[in-house]
Amino acid sequence: TKHGVPFDDALPVFLDVNRLDRYDGREEYGEDRFLTIGLADDFELTVTYTLRGDTTRIISARKATRHEQLEYWKNR
Repeated sequence: TKHGVPFDDALPVFLDVNRLDRYDGREEYGEDRFLTIGLADDFELTVTYTLRGDTTRIISARKATRHEQLEYWKNR
C-alpha cells in the first residue's frame, strides 16, 4: 500500500465504466505509467499503474484530490 489505500481496495476502480484514464507523462519513469480516477466503494480514488505484458501493476492508490473528483464527476 502507498498513500494509505490498500491495493486490493483500489481494484474496483478498474471496473468503473465511468473511470477516467490518462497517460502519466510528468516524469521519465523508464516505463509507461497511467492514472485512472474512478469509484471504489463510493470513494473517488486515483490509481497509478503500469502494464507489464498482460498484467496491470498498481504503483500507488490514493484518495482523489478535490480537483480530480470534480474532473471525474464532470466527465461522467
